[in-house]
Parts: sequence; structure tokens; C-alpha cells
Amino acid sequence: MNLEDLQIDQNTASLCYEIDGVEFIMEFDWNFYDADPKTYECKIDVYCTEAEQWINGIKHSYFPSLDELKVIKTAIEDVVLESPVDWGLVEHLEMELDFYNEQKNENL
Repeated sequence: MNLEDLQIDQNTASLCYEIDGVEFIMEFDWNFYDADPKTYECKIDVYCTEAEQWINGIKHSYFPSLDELKVIKTAIEDVVLESPVDWGLVEHLEMELDFYNEQKNENL
């Protein structure tokens, strides 16, 4: 697995690599949580949404090991948490506030 092939986008990430002719494709979603609107300190949740391996052109189900997942999760966190505002933290906080206010108004 080569983390240089890890592609991170807004709330998604993907990793494709090949070992001994077997191609591995993994897709991830990530979201902010536990964000402080004053300091912008936050955490992200990362979860695998799709994983497959291709052997001789045939798709097979695959799920990465816990060790692989930890490495990938850490790599995504390192990139996103280096500058969370650039990855949409402010918009995330605004959506949370809007949701909270809607819920509050519904319960009045």
C-alpha cells in the first residue's frame, strides 16, 4: 500500500494500489465531529464505504485489515486536520448551527 496514491477530497477519500497483479480499490467518507467553533479544533470520523479487489479482471469483496484502516485513517486525519478550515470546517459548523436552531424552533 502506497499512501502517496491516497486521494482526499471534500468528505471523501480513495486509495487504489496493486500488489502482485491484484488491484485493491478502497473508498472512504470522512466527516468533522466534536468541533469547537471558537478555536476550530476538531476531530474527524473516517469510515470505509467500499473496498474491492480485482483478480484477473474479476471483482471480489475485500475489507482492509484494522492495521491498514488505522494507517489510512491517520493519513487522512493528518491532511485534513492540518488546515480544517480549508476542508470545510466553517461550513460544517454553520450547518450544525442551522440544524440546532431548526430543532430548537420545532420544539417551541
